[in-house]
Amino acid sequence: MGRSGGFRVFRIDVNSSERRKLRELYTNVMLTLTMQGIQNNNTRKTLLLYEEEMKKMLESIYATTRKRKMKLPPIILATRFTMPNGIRKGKTDAPCVVDLKREELRIPSYNISIGLRKTLVKTLIEENLLEPRPNFTLQVTGRGFVRIIAQRKLYPPALDEKLRLICIDENSSYGFVTAIFDYDGKKWRLTWFEIFKPENQTYRENVAALLRSYADKPSSFSLDKLNKIINLPITTERAYELARRTLHKKRKMNDLFIRRVIGDLRKIIREAHGRNMHVVILIDPINPNSIKNTALQRTLLRTRKFIRNLAYYEGAEVKLIRSSGKQCPICGNWGVEIAPRTYQCPSCGITWNRDRGAVARLPIFYFLKLYESYREKCDDHSALPLLLLHKYIGFLKRHAKFLSPFPSGAGEP
Repeated sequence: MGRSGGFRVFRIDVNSSERRKLRELYTNVMLTLTMQGIQNNNTRKTLLLYEEEMKKMLESIYATTRKRKMKLPPIILATRFTMPNGIRKGKTDAPCVVDLKREELRIPSYNISIGLRKTLVKTLIEENLLEPRPNFTLQVTGRGFVRIIAQRKLYPPALDEKLRLICIDENSSYGFVTAIFDYDGKKWRLTWFEIFKPENQTYRENVAALLRSYADKPSSFSLDKLNKIINLPITTERAYELARRTLHKKRKMNDLFIRRVIGDLRKIIREAHGRNMHVVILIDPINPNSIKNTALQRTLLRTRKFIRNLAYYEGAEVKLIRSSGKQCPICGNWGVEIAPRTYQCPSCGITWNRDRGAVARLPIFYFLKLYESYREKCDDHSALPLLLLHKYIGFLKRHAKFLSPFPSGAGEP
């Protein structure tokens, strides 16, 4: 991710007949790579444009999975696009053709033709129009599934007087408390606030654990507990299957939550770039010990990983900054807790919610760190962070209502 940039993954629905052809393609290419079969020059010229990369991938898999069941990596194929206006983009000799005019994916050498969803076609058109354009490849798995990978590394522009700060506080109770502050060169304003809260998966986890417990060691006690939840005849085989499906549903819901967060942030970043704004994502990372072995642990950490990837792909900065919601967002003094997650400053007298206070303080720490960095380098722009900080604190003083306590789980301020 880091040095090679960020990526987007587009999954494609494939029917059974096309999957058989894709499995044949996968087998032939793997035979070629392992020097056990096909050595046709035409095949090597077209299908194996990424031969060296795939060989390195195979060597890595072999080295790390000698003592475990082998899982072969997908093959990587070069891809070219045909736009709705007929313009072609990508390598002219690429074996895979994504025809956005006919809404299909083709691999002519294997007579493969797969229809594309209209929503996917629309998204791929948008990605092909990006500047710089991403590098597209097609991945084919041994089971005959395919996905298009778009990859690019877009460097953020230099810090300017048009700035968008996306401030995220990772919270073990709420998920992600998110606020967006924009600076148009004259004044700050709060443009967006939302709490991304993943669905509670505790019930599904408990049901899956009970099913697996009964499947491993059947007993009348666990069967009685299951009968109160599931009004179906339960056998050990069915218990295994239901546990698998329950955990699959849990993973699917978590994936949907991550896609929603990343999708919203992508729109926000692209809208800012359309207005020539420098975008910085500031994340207050949660203490790993506070979410260890909790339902949100994997979801929060995975989402942060995807946000980093998004920043690489979209050309935004991402910074991890520790911030405390117990400190006054305006003067920095430690507050006194007067209600659950509600604090009052003994100096300023303002009252604030701990979660809103945490996201409001992130820009302050960011500008102070930026000023120190510029000063160490003797940079002429060292005055800019102090100017932005001064105006931002003034904005908080005028709009302290944003910091006020809000009901648990509330969304808009």
